[in-house]
Amino acid sequence: MHSISKTAQSLSENMRDLVWALNNNENSLDNLAARMYEYIGEYFEELPIKYQVQFPETIPSIRINNEIARNIFLSFKEAINNSAKHSGAEKLIIYLAINGDDLIIKITDDGKGFDLNNAKKSGNGLNNMKNRINSCGGAFHINSSDKGTEIEFRFNLNKLNEIHLRN
Repeated sequence: MHSISKTAQSLSENMRDLVWALNNNENSLDNLAARMYEYIGEYFEELPIKYQVQFPETIPSIRINNEIARNIFLSFKEAINNSAKHSGAEKLIIYLAINGDDLIIKITDDGKGFDLNNAKKSGNGLNNMKNRINSCGGAFHINSSDKGTEIEFRFNLNKLNEIHLRN
């Protein structure tokens, strides 16, 4: 029964994310940030991990291409999930900032870190994030040590509404 409940919850969450990503009227930077903020609250509601959200008070309503918004959100979720499940962290910091023409998203934990070379060989998560972010014209950076891990996505705000994704 517990397994069925978890599967139903996961399907419901995935359907909600899909509907959000496909809704043309909502794909703007401010709505993406709001969805990310909402996801953080829901995700950490029942976890013992402390978290801090550092988002600006106001975020511009810059139009974002549907597929780019979807890829940013899925990469964001993957980074949050990886930190919470694998890092052994006590605290996560989720950071979103606009610096000039750049959108910067960082997920930092105080966990045990990992060897980047071994992680790239053993799983698809990091490669999926990197490929999604790069396909959107963004930059993907990751640093990990025994003091924790930081994942950063960086995008040029002027290119978030480009219709064609890069291969």
